[in-house]
Formats: sequence, C-alpha cells, structure tokens
Amino acid sequence: MKKGISIIGMMVGVVLCFFLVTVLPCWADDVVCGCAKIKTGTFRIIDCGSQCKTSEFPVTLSGTSQQNQNPIPNFEGTMCWIGHKTENEDGAVDETYLMKMGITYHGGDYYIVQGMVNASPDNPYIFNGGAVIQDNNIIFSGAGSQEHVAPWRDSGIVQFRLDKLSLNGIFWSNYVSFNLSSREAKIEYAAGTLTLTTCQ
Repeated sequence: MKKGISIIGMMVGVVLCFFLVTVLPCWADDVVCGCAKIKTGTFRIIDCGSQCKTSEFPVTLSGTSQQNQNPIPNFEGTMCWIGHKTENEDGAVDETYLMKMGITYHGGDYYIVQGMVNASPDNPYIFNGGAVIQDNNIIFSGAGSQEHVAPWRDSGIVQFRLDKLSLNGIFWSNYVSFNLSSREAKIEYAAGTLTLTTCQ
C-alpha cells in the first residue's frame, strides 16, 4: 500500500493566505504599457493610449489592465499549514503533513494558490488552484498530483474551508491512485483539519 497519497487534501490548506488581502493601489499614471509578440514574447514599451499590432498582445507591468481594468496579479508571500488527516475511505486515520503554499492576489476576493505537501519519504505532492473569500470563510478548490517512490501515482481534487481570521479550517479530497506494477486503480477519499504554522 502506498504512503502519503492523501496529501492532496491537506496541501491545499494553502488557500488561507489570501487573507493578506492587499488592495493594489495602482492608478493609470503608474502603469507601464507595452506590447509583446505572440510568437517570440519580445516586449516593447508604448504610450498607454496606443494600440498593439495584430501580431502582439497588450501587457501592463503595474497598475490596471487597459482591457479589463482588473488589478495585475501580485505575489503575497508563502504560508504553511499542518494538515492532519483524520479520515479516509476506510474510516478513522491519524496522519500529518506540512503544506507550503505561495499566494498570489488576483483582484477582488480572488486568489491563485500554488504549492506542495511534504510527504517524505515519497516525492512531494504538487498542487495549484484558486480561492475566494466568502463572508467569514476562505474557500479553496484545487488539483494536484504526486509520483511516489513506490509504484503508485496519484492525482485528485481538494477543497479547503478556512476561517478568515484564524486561517485554520478543514479539508476534504477525492483522488485516484494507480499502481504501475500491479495495474491496480483505486478511488480514495481524505478529510481532516488545517492548522496555520510557521514555515521551516
């Protein structure tokens, strides 16, 4: 039996970071406008009132986008949680993992989350997703995958619900595990708690 497959659930605890809700105070005269070639990515600065060529796409380096007036994504930092898995598809369990996530503010109540769950001695579980602030909660939904040292390969989805003030909460996940040696496939479940901690 593989180890650490439920990592998916906890890692996402990451979500919480969004609480670093920092409104980007960028205004039109702080914007650097430019155009990047679609094929090469070559960038050139232009006057913000000018148009890009059909072979280019518009880019703003700060402030708000001319097209949709949404804030430019801003990296808020790295946060960590202890994920305590208390339940799987067979019943009660007791496993813990460290989740480390990078949080990017995307505008409004929306965040982008990317990170990993340390599942030593297995390889880390890598995940990404999005989070929203709703009332007093931070709700995260994400997807991830893990290649185990053993012949198991996992992929799945997870949801986290965190308290906006404490950044602690719960998680649940559904995922599929496949054994390269036995060709066995399993649908699995994990649920538990998330506790904010210091990154090491």
